[in-house]
Amino acid sequence: MSADDRGCSIMSLISYAGRAHAVKRVYYTTITRPVWADFSFMRLTTKIIMAITKAQKEVINAKLSTALTNSATAVFVSFTGLGVEDNNILRKQLRANDSDYLVAKKTLLKRAMDAAKVSGDQPDLGEGMVAVAFGTDPMAPAREVFEFSKTNKDSISIMGGIFDGSFKSQVEMMDIATIPGMDALRGMFANVINSPVQRFAVVLGQVAEKKA
Repeated sequence: MSADDRGCSIMSLISYAGRAHAVKRVYYTTITRPVWADFSFMRLTTKIIMAITKAQKEVINAKLSTALTNSATAVFVSFTGLGVEDNNILRKQLRANDSDYLVAKKTLLKRAMDAAKVSGDQPDLGEGMVAVAFGTDPMAPAREVFEFSKTNKDSISIMGGIFDGSFKSQVEMMDIATIPGMDALRGMFANVINSPVQRFAVVLGQVAEKKA
């Protein structure tokens, strides 16, 4: 190869390297900068989401605190496989009896239970998802959850609660849940009162028939 040919080859390589470097610079200019911009946007979005999540947790914590400390009673409920429609039905039944229903993460509920400083032993919350039924009526939350569980036995159960200012076990809350409501108690009382009167009226009628 002559000196001229070698010179041409070297110049060609330099020219190619220069073009490649220019392409590389253009590639990094057009591609790399938007990617880093995307990462910056992702970091900003993540911070916003974390801020929203923190705000949501604070709202839930406030609701749990109110439910555990300002209600006449609170019932801890464990549920699995309970659909949105069924949850809405239960919530509707509770609200019809001056009560409400709040689904929360188990960690948040445990934290609220610790902060409530309620006497007694905290009940086990089970393995499923958890919720709190609470209200101004001391009997309604447990009673309505129990009635609802009769048709959803494999989906929801009472795990314990707070009653009369202290934690109650599952057994204790079930005893409370099976106490009849005021309407039922009035009906039972009326039957007890009326039964002797009815029997006495029947006896009087029979005596009158005999005398006639």
